Amino acid sequence: MVDIGLYLAYALLIIAMLSAVLFPAVYMLRHLEEARKVLIGIGVIIVIAVISYFTASGDFYFPGIENKMNYSQQAVKLIGAGINMTIFMGALAIITAVFFEVKNAFN
Repeated sequence: MVDIGLYLAYALLIIAMLSAVLFPAVYMLRHLEEARKVLIGIGVIIVIAVISYFTASGDFYFPGIENKMNYSQQAVKLIGAGINMTIFMGALAIITAVFFEVKNAFN
């Protein structure tokens, strides 16, 4: 009895995941003008991620931590890229908010 419930839950989970991917894809194909805006936004985020990765340092800042934490140089570089991207996106959000507030003040 429990097996049937688990298999039903797995089937419903797969259906939900497929519908979460397929319905937006079909909508994007039907509305190409809106899809272009979304794809440009995704492209900008990918460019920011690539820039963050290449500006990240793979160096260990604290001597001896590589032995204690078992982090590779690649893992440290990915962590640094995530921190760089968070800082850049936060700064971009603040700059955008200030820009539009100033713009709306003069309209």
